[in-house]
Amino acid sequence: MEKKKILITINQLFKGGAETALINLLHVLPASEYEIDLLIFDQIQLRGSISLIPKIPKWVHVINIAEAEGKVAFVKKAAFKLHRKVTGEQRFRQAARQYLHDRFYDVAISYGEWFSSALVALDTAARRKYVWIHADIDKAAFLHPDILRYQDFFDGFIFASRHSMEAALAKFPKLKRCSFVIHNQVDRDRLRQLSKQPPPVELPMDGLPLLLTVANIRGEKNHLRQVEVMKLLFDRGYRFHWVNVGSLAKTDLVSRVKQSAADAGLCAYFHLPGAVSNPYSLMCRADAVCVLSDHESWSMVITEAKQLGVPVIATETSGALEQIVDGKTGLLCGFSAEEIAARIEAFLNSNALRANIRENLRAEALCPDTLDTLGPILSEGKKKVLYVFDNINYLSGARSAALTQAKMVSRLGQVDLFSLEACQDETLTQQYHILSTSDDPTLRLLSHPLRETIKDSTIPRRAKLLRCLYAVLARLGQESLIPDLLLKRGMCAAFEGYDAIFVVSEASKLRRFVSERKHPVKVQWIHTDYAAWRERSAWTKAVTKHDATLYSQFDTIICLNRTLREKFVAIYPQFAEKTIAVPNPILRDEILRKAAEPPTVKVDDTKFNLITIGRFEQEKRYDRLLAIAAELKKQGLAFHWYFVGDGVLYQDIAALRVQMGLQEYVTLTGMMPNPCPLLKQCDLMVLFSEYEGTPVTIDEAAVLGVPVLANDVGGVREQVERLSCGRTILDAVDIYELAQQVYEVIVKISSGL
Repeated sequence: MEKKKILITINQLFKGGAETALINLLHVLPASEYEIDLLIFDQIQLRGSISLIPKIPKWVHVINIAEAEGKVAFVKKAAFKLHRKVTGEQRFRQAARQYLHDRFYDVAISYGEWFSSALVALDTAARRKYVWIHADIDKAAFLHPDILRYQDFFDGFIFASRHSMEAALAKFPKLKRCSFVIHNQVDRDRLRQLSKQPPPVELPMDGLPLLLTVANIRGEKNHLRQVEVMKLLFDRGYRFHWVNVGSLAKTDLVSRVKQSAADAGLCAYFHLPGAVSNPYSLMCRADAVCVLSDHESWSMVITEAKQLGVPVIATETSGALEQIVDGKTGLLCGFSAEEIAARIEAFLNSNALRANIRENLRAEALCPDTLDTLGPILSEGKKKVLYVFDNINYLSGARSAALTQAKMVSRLGQVDLFSLEACQDETLTQQYHILSTSDDPTLRLLSHPLRETIKDSTIPRRAKLLRCLYAVLARLGQESLIPDLLLKRGMCAAFEGYDAIFVVSEASKLRRFVSERKHPVKVQWIHTDYAAWRERSAWTKAVTKHDATLYSQFDTIICLNRTLREKFVAIYPQFAEKTIAVPNPILRDEILRKAAEPPTVKVDDTKFNLITIGRFEQEKRYDRLLAIAAELKKQGLAFHWYFVGDGVLYQDIAALRVQMGLQEYVTLTGMMPNPCPLLKQCDLMVLFSEYEGTPVTIDEAAVLGVPVLANDVGGVREQVERLSCGRTILDAVDIYELAQQVYEVIVKISSGL
């Protein structure tokens, strides 16, 4: 596959939030897929600033125009300065033009809002061109006019947060045609490594609380206001240290801040050590990180602090409003000194508040926790991993969770997918190498419905008999025998060469086949409440009949949380040591990105909107949900309920909806590849299944701020409590009792309680 050629232009690369985000992005992008030119215009060393050029991955081609032009004569450099002063053009624009005149790129990105985008717009040959904006451009005083002047030359404008994009579009409506959000990246592994190093500056050892601010000293970062806040709190009797690390290049402002601290008598407590290359070893030792800017699109400092489990106190900037849940994952405050002081005071006064925030941050950091767990399983070094699906096209929560896991595990090595059915998702086929037996007509036949197979005159009699035998074996819980035999005949070689194989379903037809393979690591992932599921029907009892023997051949068994693990171990205590709990990873940025897409269904804001997402199968109990809807209708509630999904009972539920006269109250949307835009619009998500593991839909609702009401089944209670996203109720036989509980929750939410 030919590598895509990318150009990224940036004014200078000294340590700052947007610059750090770019470095993180470059480390995330795979060198095998991209050729990147990073063109830096004006890397003139500033006093007290730290260059990030050494942090750039070695495979990225760096063009430091200032370094190249620095060798020219003094007269020419003076001419550059005069030209810039007269024209307002970037100092080394001409030199950059010369570099780019014979080059062509797939994508060109003007990174940052503080320098001219004219070079990318007018002087760069590229298929697609973008401006990546990292500030609230409706507020920032340093927005370069070329960004708007040449807007028609760009294919898109990238913003770091939804709030900053919406504010920008309100001021510059022409940008609506091509604006979208990509949150700043964070290199978790590197962050954790750096946090373990010794602090770069000596910290006070008197036992007082420690607040930390990581920001270059500029007007919008409000260091003068910090002094004012600190003075207010000291006058109230509080004592703590406030360490500020960041560039001291703006000497006039630095002098004013130091003088203000001296006048307030705070010199022993207010510290300005300057810029440091590793603030994370300070961050992890702080009681709180304070981000008190006038405007921030998406603060890297907030993201980094949260990843390290450190509470953040932040002003209500665009990014902070999306990054922090007030009182749960940090504290938000207004912009005045009194408002900031009040929140810091509340934080210092409450041990319970501090502990609760840290606990919520630990719960939120699911993605790194997942990698932390899987890393040791795969051991050190790049590994080759195979995820095994029966049918990768079958849309379910387990599939979604498994693909998210696969995406994360790909950071540890190569990830391939296997499916009995050929993959029909072009996005997946582009991302992964997918093995399939779809070319084998016999295996393909096994996935066809029995009734259709018998009716089809084009299928040979022998094949039909095999399909009937397969159906009988399925009833007996032995349906894996035929695929096993066929796989042993033609697929054994395809399974070789992997360091680990993950089976993504506890009911997979391929469990036995995988268990018999000789691989260093074999992992069974259980995505449901195994204890409840295995007793659900004659079929599940038959499927799990030989699990004790089968699981003895796996190296690791993964359940989705502690509750589900305990239930599994109660059945198989012999597997306790190799059974672990690994929550489904939550890719918050991905969920928010999907939710930002235009909705295909628009809700009626005048009504209370409920949503249920899941397969139309017996255990999801859509019939019970319709009965509850009928009771809510009787009570005169103005509501609308969206059922999202498809399945064997879809037509039955559709007919029952009509029979109960609920057409105006309940909408069956069918399967939605991306239900997040609809979920985001709703007021309550309801899940009343008979059994569950840890539903992915609850994770999505939590990220989007939608309350959840669910049955206390499987691992749901632990999941809801961990995410602080709603409540669970005990399953009730009486439908009227369930309806009443739903009604009470609706009234509570509608009242803002």
